Amino acid sequence: MIDFAVDNIPQDEKPDNTYEYACEVCGVELFYSGRGRKPRFCEEHKKKGSTSTRKKVGVKNEQLAAQATELIVGITDVMQVGCILISYIETATTISDAQPRLREQVYAALLSNPARAQSIINLLGKSADAGLIVALGSFALTCGAAGFNEFRNNRDENRE
Repeated sequence: MIDFAVDNIPQDEKPDNTYEYACEVCGVELFYSGRGRKPRFCEEHKKKGSTSTRKKVGVKNEQLAAQATELIVGITDVMQVGCILISYIETATTISDAQPRLREQVYAALLSNPARAQSIINLLGKSADAGLIVALGSFALTCGAAGFNEFRNNRDENRE
């Protein structure tokens, strides 16, 4: 068994504050002009707060712009299918050919304006599955359009 003398263990002592205003950590003299809060810590022991006033953004501008762009291009997919349904094949082809350029221009425009991209997302749907729904709907409409056109062609051939 080991004996420890309590007298030999150093106690936590506060610094000797002989000054009217001294740092609570190190005891360095602090100066107080009489206005505002009384100082408690020296420059070395003051808590340093964040100097940045910039807010952290939850979603990056690139992601917002990409999401809104895909929703807009999805609408053109639906328009393309509608054109196929009513036998405006050339218009559907033109829409299909213009989509890459539209995608680039819309993305560039929305990249500089995240508020507008967010409003488009709010308007056209917040769901991350909105693009998938549009794509599946376009596929279903395209299949339906092909079947409808085949049916109409067979009907027209039977009339003749």
